[in-house]
Amino acid sequence: VSLAGWQLDSDTGFYYLILLIVLLATAFTLAVQRGRLGRLLRAMSDSPLGLEAYGTSINLTKVVVFSISAALASLSGALLAMLFHYGVGGNYASFNSLTLLAVVVIAAVGDPWYAVLGALGLAVLPGYWTASNVSTYFEIAAGFFAVVFALQVDHLPSVPKRLRALLDRVGRRKSRTI
Repeated sequence: VSLAGWQLDSDTGFYYLILLIVLLATAFTLAVQRGRLGRLLRAMSDSPLGLEAYGTSINLTKVVVFSISAALASLSGALLAMLFHYGVGGNYASFNSLTLLAVVVIAAVGDPWYAVLGALGLAVLPGYWTASNVSTYFEIAAGFFAVVFALQVDHLPSVPKRLRALLDRVGRRKSRTI
């Protein structure tokens, strides 16, 4: 299989295809976040009633966001089926949805670095640490940290200042003064 001169039948070609799709999906997500829909979503999280009084349909906005997230999820499912050369429901364990929910809750704190740390713990570290039950240990750790995070009522965990400054420089964000 080749696409515009790329040989996709090798592992290297498939890697570059996945990398290209991830970069395009990230750019699309950032464009949505910084565009009108992102502003509508921030306004809806602040005051749905105020947004509806402004004349925006909240239900339509929710349907658009659901459609975008479903499209990205279906794209990732199709890429996973390409990796395994078939797609069946057995590839998607039911417990994985709880793990992903914990990662989403932790990532939704407000800083994008929590999402990066969650992705590292969920996908990257098990790929490099190849013990027999490493996934089970990571799921237990994720559940433990989710419980610890949920028990902190008004205190959000913070990233160390030096790490935050480095990540803000890399992400070209203005540093927050704490």
